[in-house]
Amino acid sequence: MKEFLNDWGLILVTFLPLVGVAVMLCVPKESEGTHKLLALLTSLGAALVGAVVLAQLAREVLADRWGEAEADRVGLRLSPVFAASGIDDPDPGPVHRAIATAASDLGLAYLHLADTGTMMPGAEPRMDEVLDLMRGAFDGPVVLNGGYDAARARHEIATGDASAVAFGRAFLANPDLPRRLAEGLPLNPPDPGTFYGGDHSGYTDYPLWTED
Repeated sequence: MKEFLNDWGLILVTFLPLVGVAVMLCVPKESEGTHKLLALLTSLGAALVGAVVLAQLAREVLADRWGEAEADRVGLRLSPVFAASGIDDPDPGPVHRAIATAASDLGLAYLHLADTGTMMPGAEPRMDEVLDLMRGAFDGPVVLNGGYDAARARHEIATGDASAVAFGRAFLANPDLPRRLAEGLPLNPPDPGTFYGGDHSGYTDYPLWTED
């Protein structure tokens, strides 16, 4: 099966839709229902094969990159429901669960689940959806990330959904973040305009908390 997927998987993903189009050209135009059914079946077939190929590829990459001796020093980050920059999987569960299961089988140190969409202005958290998709797929520590404040982070850990919660933008904007979270102090807001380039601005010039 593995050899078949390696040799033919990408070919099937590429040509299944083309086969569907060729068949539809042979069907009378009046048969709209048949056209729709063929389009649906070929699209589903290509998506299924693609998901299986991707999961198998991820398993092989993980196995090749990190042998058993080093696996417990490696973590894996997944963003199952992220939809931007041309990425939008309408059914992200199967392939992401397969990848997480492969990581678990290899004994990786932790699984990092990111609700990356929270970076978008006005986006609502979707971590509940991520957890529903991924629960039970990885047998080990799970780290969550994505728009968390102290209260939400403590709740995730208390319920057992997370072993830890990671902070990215909040840590960037607050070099004393542990203190601020522990004492319930206000946070500096991050400046997205400085995230991906420029000079030290937005990296080393955020102020520490003072009582003034």
